[in-house]
Amino acid sequence: MGTQMPVEPLPHLGEASSQTVLRPVRVSPEPEQQAQEEEEEEPTGGFTRQLRRPIVWGSILSVLLIVVVIGVVIWNPVVSKKTETTHEKWSAQGNDSKPLPSGLGTQVSAEYDSSSQSASLTFKFSSQKSALKGDILQVIPGTAEGGTCPETTWSPSKGQKAQKNHATITGIDKKCSWSLPEVEIPANSTVSMTATVKVSISDQKDLQKWVSEIERKTQEAITDREVQSTSYPLQRLQAIAVKVPDKVVNQSALPITVVPVWPSGQDDVHPILRSPATGDPSQVVQAVAPDQSAVRFTDSCAGHISVSADGKTVTTLSIAPQCTITATVGNYTDIRSNQFSITAR
Repeated sequence: MGTQMPVEPLPHLGEASSQTVLRPVRVSPEPEQQAQEEEEEEPTGGFTRQLRRPIVWGSILSVLLIVVVIGVVIWNPVVSKKTETTHEKWSAQGNDSKPLPSGLGTQVSAEYDSSSQSASLTFKFSSQKSALKGDILQVIPGTAEGGTCPETTWSPSKGQKAQKNHATITGIDKKCSWSLPEVEIPANSTVSMTATVKVSISDQKDLQKWVSEIERKTQEAITDREVQSTSYPLQRLQAIAVKVPDKVVNQSALPITVVPVWPSGQDDVHPILRSPATGDPSQVVQAVAPDQSAVRFTDSCAGHISVSADGKTVTTLSIAPQCTITATVGNYTDIRSNQFSITAR
């Protein structure tokens, strides 16, 4: 056996000031494993983190954009159709009515815009061989029978502004009636006035019906036989009558009286013209014959009478058993008087 070496004892170092503690080394998990663990531990927190990713928001915005585009494509035809419906326009024309005895003609036309629910009315007033100047009555009713009068705005004409007809002044009590003051129409001419009316119209047929009602109600107002009034002679003066005394004296001025005939009948109390003249012509004559050259008398007595150069005064010249005189006042032409005789003094 070999010889063993003697073992020397270790030196004594004393007590250690701190003891060394051995702990197991913690190995960090891989990133994928860490993410999986976090998702398992915090499910809601993981969803929130997903929303923070740009790619997720990009996908959401893309879907929303597609939905908006589809909505526009689907609804656009409906919106376009609705827009077209609310912007429809119609027009209507009144009847070609026969001119009134004064020579006044009236033509009504309408243009309607459904988007603004307003109608533009155009009134064309015409004359024949005599000029005209006077007030004109115009009725503009609503579309509903017995309804309220529509809001109406007139465009001024030559500084004149339309105003509501007042029964206390004109003697004509007609709902929704307007007075167009001092409308001046030269001979053989036409003038126009326009009004904008707020009114609800459903279609072109409804518009035509309303225009016809405007004409009908205006006609009713100017032909009412119950009305005792001298207003609106351009529309209401149906005729004139020329009156001479049954017997007149030779070599003297012939007294002539011209009286009006209204819808209510002949008015002998309020003559519109006398000859020989005294004072200015009456308002009726000034309306239907503003040019005084359109007022004159002519001989219908085979030379037994003489008419002045201006046609306003008549003088008897010789005895005649039977005579007549003819008068012209504006468009009322060749109105023959009653028969009369010329006697000696």
